[in-house]
Amino acid sequence: MDTQQRTWWRRFDELPQTLRRVHVWRTPQASIPRGAGGIHPNPTSTICLAGVMRMRCCGGPTLDLVAGDALLIAPGVWHEHLPLRPGCEAFGQGFLMDCSDVCFYAHDRWWGGRLPPDPSRALLEAALATGREDERRMRLRELLAVVAASDVDPADFSAPGLQPMIDRLWSSFHSGLTVDELLRASGLSRSRAYVVFTAGYGATPKAALETMRLWLAAGMLAAGVPVIETAQRCGFTDRGTFTRAWRRRHGTPPAAGQSHFIFGKSLAAITSSISLKNKMND
Repeated sequence: MDTQQRTWWRRFDELPQTLRRVHVWRTPQASIPRGAGGIHPNPTSTICLAGVMRMRCCGGPTLDLVAGDALLIAPGVWHEHLPLRPGCEAFGQGFLMDCSDVCFYAHDRWWGGRLPPDPSRALLEAALATGREDERRMRLRELLAVVAASDVDPADFSAPGLQPMIDRLWSSFHSGLTVDELLRASGLSRSRAYVVFTAGYGATPKAALETMRLWLAAGMLAAGVPVIETAQRCGFTDRGTFTRAWRRRHGTPPAAGQSHFIFGKSLAAITSSISLKNKMND
């Protein structure tokens, strides 16, 4: 760990005491603008560690986060991280196929790592769900404690051709991206790209696309987006394809307004488990 990484972790360890406002962007927009920015299929958090970081939400003004401010973003909400200026630093957490990913970044460098997805995701979902900022702050502090107590392994996406595929996946998974288009982004042969992606991302290209679309669909449905519109906005070719994929994963047909499903478990089940563990530890 170099000097910059130690500084980032020191500031992270201080966050439970320095945490200020916890903002929330919950509602997926009706339309997604072209150009910079994007949407995530999972809930994410971003926290300013130093200086000022500026975020932009579709259809709304920019939001300036100062040191100690956090922003929680629901699945499907278009947003843009504007470039950091020198002296500004930030922390972010999201979720990949089989892990939670965290990153520290400044204007000229970044470091990323991985840890188990649970209970991080349940805590972030719970923070997003509450309308009370004091409750959000409490949940976020619990989440920060989980990250601090975890063994965070460095993330390695350095294999030739892997990063271009990941970039293409995250920018286009919801807009009809095909497996062939994803693999071509690598600049490698199809067979080599398949091996590189599967080894580096932890899932086959087909599984990654379907899983990310289903995660995004869960967020859209929970926000009340109609099923047919959800199918269109998540990159499925038609409602039937979406319904079959959802039924294979969850065993039931999709329905607008239903609860989130987290890695095959309901949010309620996971948060109940966390509450039970907390009572046992008291």
